[in-house]
Amino acid sequence: MDHTLGLTAEEQSLVKTTFAKVSMRSATFSELFMNQLFWADQSLLKLSNLPKNELSRKFMQMLATVMSVLDKPEELRAIMEELGLEFAAEGVKKRHYTIFGKVLLATLERVLGENFTPDIRAAWTHLADFLSTIAIEAAYGKV
Repeated sequence: MDHTLGLTAEEQSLVKTTFAKVSMRSATFSELFMNQLFWADQSLLKLSNLPKNELSRKFMQMLATVMSVLDKPEELRAIMEELGLEFAAEGVKKRHYTIFGKVLLATLERVLGENFTPDIRAAWTHLADFLSTIAIEAAYGKV
């Protein structure tokens, strides 16, 4: 599969399996993610008036939506283009996507521990890069 269009079948399987595991602990996972995200860049706190628990819920909902269309690159692209435009309107900058990806990986590693294998890291890294590229291109033009 062309990586510019999506994930390989193996990567999709790894990401979906991992997401199923962390979604069983979604409150813990999303709260940890939000705490680390805001610690990594406090300017993100100013971008939303929603309470942190609502942001956590929306984050998990976004990941669930991504998982539901992971094998449909064009649908995934359309969703991420829309999110990229929404995020830009809310004040999200290009640099925030790098922070988001790093925090996502760190949170997965912390929650999964030794089960966060190099293959899982690679699959999630590819997913985060893919999603970020689409969102950034929609909001700011070609990367």
